[in-house]
Amino acid sequence: MSIEFLPATGVGRFNAKLNGNSLQIKHRLSLVSDAIVPVTAGDLTNFQNAFQQLVTNHWEGKFMLQRAGVNVKPTFVLKFLALADEAEAHFVVNLKQSQGGSENVGRDAKHGYAAMGAAAPRTASFMTGSIAQPDSAALTAVDLPKVLPYYVDFIGGNISPQTRSQVETLGRQIAKLNPQPRLQVTGYGANATNYQQTTMALLTQCGLNNVAARSSNKIFIPSTWGKSSTSKMSGRTDYAKISVSNDLDTQSYLTQTAVNSYPATVVHEYGHMLGLQDEYHCLSTQAAAQMVQLHMIDASEQQKFENFHYGGAQVPSAKVSTGQEEFVKACDRAGVAVPTFGRHTDSIMSAGSVFLPAHFVWIREAMVNLSGQNDWAIVPWV
Repeated sequence: MSIEFLPATGVGRFNAKLNGNSLQIKHRLSLVSDAIVPVTAGDLTNFQNAFQQLVTNHWEGKFMLQRAGVNVKPTFVLKFLALADEAEAHFVVNLKQSQGGSENVGRDAKHGYAAMGAAAPRTASFMTGSIAQPDSAALTAVDLPKVLPYYVDFIGGNISPQTRSQVETLGRQIAKLNPQPRLQVTGYGANATNYQQTTMALLTQCGLNNVAARSSNKIFIPSTWGKSSTSKMSGRTDYAKISVSNDLDTQSYLTQTAVNSYPATVVHEYGHMLGLQDEYHCLSTQAAAQMVQLHMIDASEQQKFENFHYGGAQVPSAKVSTGQEEFVKACDRAGVAVPTFGRHTDSIMSAGSVFLPAHFVWIREAMVNLSGQNDWAIVPWV
């Protein structure tokens, strides 16, 4: 049993075939030489073989689908079509000779096949150098220090699931620095000590071993008497602040490219073919409002999530915003956290090599469609 699946983000497209406990995710690709910066026949063949191997090595074995004691493991197949069969492709891949990293996957049907509508092949552009590891660790190295200090909001004495996920992303990245920096945690509000201890425990769980408590006591001057400290991200008075005592030195990232960079740019780009969007884009108001509606975050945290981006980041377009909203809904249906948007993180859909359950939500949606069962969980591959 198989279906042609179009993720609601409007980005990807693939064939999903269920056979027993195996779910095959197949992309039909037409690989063509760029007319302006052409490649040889040998380049086409080498790229084709490397692309399949990279997809198999990195997307398989991460997560699977589970329900009622049944495990279904996805496999990923690239079928390269002859030029004559280009109209049947999910994507027409234009390959050009370069070591650059400006690869992209288009959302619109190729002009020559516009009459085919949704069935028309999408367009993609890759470079011969995209099968090699890029220097994306440098993006995280520059961006990470700008995240601190980070403010952890407490709602009813608890951290929202999405804030917890964001702290885990931050902590996981800082834990990879060598040497680890000394982090300080300060609690504020009605239960400041509890907020402080909870945040410190969470950071420790992320692998950080140099976390210290910091007092919030201050010498007050008359102009501040009677005023409560507030989070600079959300304005809440119940929060904890994570800060660093010295400048955050991220230079060690640059020597850990196997950990902190894409394994290869095409591995990231293949995520777009599965329906995923770039996570270094800002989270749109539309998507953040959806997170509030689904009780992933408190209404007071919405602005915090919208503003959690690096300087100069562009506001998402209407199409990207709608795609993010649909992704949030799919994450909710799957019961998984939405990844951190707006920063260069170690996620495979940002600037790193970490695969998250959320990266398999459109595969899960295809499985729901195939099986007629909506209780499939995304769990670690065993």
